[in-house]
Amino acid sequence: MGPEDRRPYAILAPSFVGQFGRLASPGAIVAGLRAVGFRGVREVALGADCDTLLLAKRLAEKSSPDNPHHKTFLGTSCCPSWVKTARRHFPEFANNIAESFTPMVETAKIIKDQDPSARVVFIGPCIAKKAEALEPEMRPYVDHILTFEELAAIFVAKDIDLAEITPVEFPDKASALGRGYAVAGGVATAITETARQKYGKENIAVARADTLRNCRAMLADIKSGKTSPELVEGMACPGGCVGGPGTLIGLLSARNEVGKFAGLAPKNPATLTK
Repeated sequence: MGPEDRRPYAILAPSFVGQFGRLASPGAIVAGLRAVGFRGVREVALGADCDTLLLAKRLAEKSSPDNPHHKTFLGTSCCPSWVKTARRHFPEFANNIAESFTPMVETAKIIKDQDPSARVVFIGPCIAKKAEALEPEMRPYVDHILTFEELAAIFVAKDIDLAEITPVEFPDKASALGRGYAVAGGVATAITETARQKYGKENIAVARADTLRNCRAMLADIKSGKTSPELVEGMACPGGCVGGPGTLIGLLSARNEVGKFAGLAPKNPATLTK
């Protein structure tokens, strides 16, 4: 199969809403992507839901006295810059960071399981994803990375006006918790809420930080014994992914847009009660 036979799919990071202007609804963005030439569009919040369910289960299992790691924390793994920082500067905690695919990869896996001919393009706020996609274990799933800024340039080059285009129905129904991954604290909230509902785990001690400076300070506090969290969330960018370097709008506006879009979705992952 040659490159011309590979069909392009776009996967949108949870922070995509609002990035292309107030008049560019999620359905208009999907219509724009199809006009560019993408065969299909999925939201990465679907992969976030997969990670939520996996890490909530691990958190519940870790708390068992029979687990030799029950006194250690579980660190989130959705932000590649945070993961590299934690493992490089605090190697004693390297094994605490979850060994799981990021929501980007989980979403790409869903597409490639359904369509092996797919070429998956991640679109988001993050330049660290460009390096992540080059890692050998990621290459089978994610083919290309674009930032919101780069996609906006493509829309301009193609003379696509998202304020004028006819919107289409948004294709996915990820959970509100999954869509909340875009904002600092959203990952920890999703995991703890799911662990509580699905496994009855209450009063989970959480530590979280955004910006790598604050992440390192958080881990230093854990190392010194000042704090003893069960779950640790790290985000490299201020405010979470909504503050990433490839974004187009201000942090407060982005946070508000994510919250409104999350409010349209079911609260929990679809498989929570299955």
